[in-house]
Amino acid sequence: MKTRFMRSGLMLLGLIFSGWSQGTFWQTTREGNSQGICRLVNNSITVKISTHSVDVEEEAEIQTEGNVWWGDPNSLEIVGQFQLPTGVAVRSMLLWWKDDILKAKLRDRRSADSLYEKVVDRQQVVVPRDPALIEYAGNGSYDFKIYPVAIGKSRKIRILYTVPLTPGLNQFEFDFRPVFLQGFSNNHNQSVTSIPVKFINQDSTESKYIWSSGKKPRNIEFNSTYLWTVDPALDYWGNIISVPHFKILPSTPPRGAFTFIEEKAGQITHYTQVYSHIPETISRQIEKLSLRNYTIEARISNGEEVYLVEVAPKGLVMINNKSEKIWDHHIIWKIYNNQGAEVFKDVQEYEKNIGGAKFENFAMLWGARYTLKEGKGNLGALYGFVDRDMSLLALEADALPANDRDIFAVGGVPILTPSEIIVGPNGLPVTPKNNIIIQIPSTKTLTLSQLIAACNFLGLKGDLLSFSLPNGISAVGFELYDITGKIVVSHKSMRVENGQIQIPSNRVLKGSYIAVFTTSEGQKLQVKLRL
Repeated sequence: MKTRFMRSGLMLLGLIFSGWSQGTFWQTTREGNSQGICRLVNNSITVKISTHSVDVEEEAEIQTEGNVWWGDPNSLEIVGQFQLPTGVAVRSMLLWWKDDILKAKLRDRRSADSLYEKVVDRQQVVVPRDPALIEYAGNGSYDFKIYPVAIGKSRKIRILYTVPLTPGLNQFEFDFRPVFLQGFSNNHNQSVTSIPVKFINQDSTESKYIWSSGKKPRNIEFNSTYLWTVDPALDYWGNIISVPHFKILPSTPPRGAFTFIEEKAGQITHYTQVYSHIPETISRQIEKLSLRNYTIEARISNGEEVYLVEVAPKGLVMINNKSEKIWDHHIIWKIYNNQGAEVFKDVQEYEKNIGGAKFENFAMLWGARYTLKEGKGNLGALYGFVDRDMSLLALEADALPANDRDIFAVGGVPILTPSEIIVGPNGLPVTPKNNIIIQIPSTKTLTLSQLIAACNFLGLKGDLLSFSLPNGISAVGFELYDITGKIVVSHKSMRVENGQIQIPSNRVLKGSYIAVFTTSEGQKLQVKLRL
């Protein structure tokens, strides 16, 4: 009996640690205060591949489980969270409600929150209506809510997010993780065991792609549906701590510079994406000079601004440029020896590949990187994606017309029209006239176990908890649990400085705790500490 009790206690503790607080759960909205687990009944993914980005349409049916011990069982709210790599843009949402399909509008965050709470109206005992909300929480994290749902019933949602082509360790790739699976546990919130994944060639000039999802890579056959067996990383209690990444690799990735020219109100803007590899001339020169200690530098200019980037051998460089004038279409490569002297120089020229409609996504891709990856401003209202200022909200009044409803019942997520982007009283945000974003891949990757091993508790000084974290992590979410599984300290986004972070506790701490860090990639790093 004692052994059985301890096992059930551990399972309950594991459920509390990774289920309700960080996963997908239900909660009452009136006449009481209860929470419970949800189950992922159905999940499907459609990946539409273009040369420079992929549109991912992900559908989920989420069902409430268990019993409502205190509160109204017919007006529950589903609450969840998911992670996307920074730079990935959430752009549209559909919500099923009875015989209707509701298409969300992108609204000013304060207005969206107010409208959502007005419909839910947690103080009134009325028949509830039907909103769904997606908000950006920072650090690649998104919160979503769906209302209402009765206990034992389900709601269906479908979202659209766009993944840019980015530099990996060896080549350019599309990298993301399925979003809805992240909030469920295999043991306790039994989720689906296989997910249909369909690949469609949207307008890519490349016909061959390779798909990797934590298992043996496979060639993609377009217009075919793969049954992906779910095999996530689990913690001690069997809860999902990391969903495998989807990596899609073009067999012949784009090289060179591609420009989209946008004209609005007489103003011309150039959006250019550049995919560059270190030239063979540089590699040959390093071999010829028998250099052992050296530095490779890329010199990139954007009008009057000059940027110098250190690049690893055989490394990649990606440039996202917004400018009034067209980019000068060359990169100057230099090699420096260990004394810092320049020993070789080469100029890499690019053709001016200017396209129309097939490159029109470049503006949104630049805006998403500027806002979500660089954190320099909130441009979602201009380019049509969720950010700190703009949220997706679906209301009863947003039902699709009958013809559109029949079309999208089968598949697809329509992008937002200008009239469906509703800005706040401050109006549209202002963008810089000229901006350049330069991306290079990390030269070192760590497994999840290596990441966890690199996390250390440094001590408590005053009310500040100090930790060291692995290199390359710039911001994390943080939650501190006591031995009962109760969250005693929580911060959605905290910046990491030089591999260290200080967390204000704002309370007296004594005893054993577990600290859980959530990275922008959705990985959960746990550290045990005793105070």
